[in-house]
This record gives sequence, structure tokens and C-alpha cells, in this order.
Amino acid sequence: MSEGLDIRQALQTYGKIVQPISGISMLPMLEEKKDAVELMAVAQPLKQYDVVLFRRKNGQLVLHRIIAVKKDHYLICGDNSMAVEKVLPEDILAVASGFFKDGKYVSCRDEAYLAYVVDRWKDFSARKLIGKTPGEETSEAVEMRTRKAIKKQGAGKYFLSRVFIPYHQMCMYYPCLRKLPVLLPVFWAVRLVSAVFNTKKRRKLKGELTAITKKKNG
Repeated sequence: MSEGLDIRQALQTYGKIVQPISGISMLPMLEEKKDAVELMAVAQPLKQYDVVLFRRKNGQLVLHRIIAVKKDHYLICGDNSMAVEKVLPEDILAVASGFFKDGKYVSCRDEAYLAYVVDRWKDFSARKLIGKTPGEETSEAVEMRTRKAIKKQGAGKYFLSRVFIPYHQMCMYYPCLRKLPVLLPVFWAVRLVSAVFNTKKRRKLKGELTAITKKKNG
């Protein structure tokens, strides 16, 4: 999120603002440099699972989700994050009213979106996301977590779990499924083909980079 923008002033002037996404902490809901979030001023008490924009003590703006409402603070975490933060009400600048996914607008009241949220966070305690260090994960941390998951589940099982994701999450990637759920197997097949192709592409690129590195070092 842009730290140079006075969010509160912008909301006073325009009512709602749309901000592009940076970072990976809200995957798979929001993708960096691809999706955007619609923000509005906080006009009523915030509740569990609201997505809010808040300012850390160091001035950094962060877009994460409220996972618990406490008496004098909120516990907040990204959908793809490993750390939970205590955030005071006065540090929250705005709340999301919707977002743009693959160029299409999704309201935060949308049934498919709400189902995604429940599915994503129903196993929160099992995910053991509460950490000591606030902030979103680095790409290295995500890669490390992924490697551990692959080792635990087995590469094949992990691969299939990332391809054949639940219907409500599929709707986030393919909005047309909301009206045509019968197409779910078709889009699973699309993800399977795409995953295989991208895996081969990444391996080829990794091999090329390794060869270049060896050539330079040699």
C-alpha cells in the first residue's frame, strides 16, 4: 500500500478509494500488481473477518483481516500470513467494502466471498498462525512453509491439493462458477494443465539460471 497517501483525507473527499495490492499476505484473495481493494471510512463497529487497512507504529500501511475482536484491540492477520498483530482501533484507517479480482468487482457481502472466508479461516487453530514477529511473510518464508508442507504431505498429494481447491475458493479465481457451478470440473482441468505447464516452465528457467550462474562462477 502507498504510504504517501493521506487515506483519511482521501476518504473524506471521495467517500471510497481503490488501492492496488502489494505484497503476498492476502493471497489467494488478492494478488500483487494484479488486484485492487475498495476502501471506505469506518462508519460502524468492526467485526470478525473484516479486512482493514491499518498503520503500524513505523508508519507502514498494511491490509489484513480481523480474526478476533477484543475489548480494547483487534487481532489481525493476513490470509497468507504467519503472524498475528494486536492493533488498536485508532490505528485503523479504513475497511474494505469490496475488491477487484481479475478485473471483476466482488463485494465483501458477496455470498461466495463470505463462504471463502469461512473456509479459509475455519481451521485457524490448526494452522498455528500466531507468531511473535508482526508483518507479512517474505517470499523466502512462504517458500520454506511450502517446502515443509510438501515434505509432510508428499509432493503428489500437495500438488493435487493446490489444483483441486474447494468450490468457494475456485469462485474467487473463476467468478463465472457462481452462476455455472457445473463447470467446476472443467476449471479444475484448466488448473491442472496450467500447473503442469508452469511447473515445467519453472524447472526449465531454474536450469537455465543455474547454468548461467555456473558459467559466471567458472
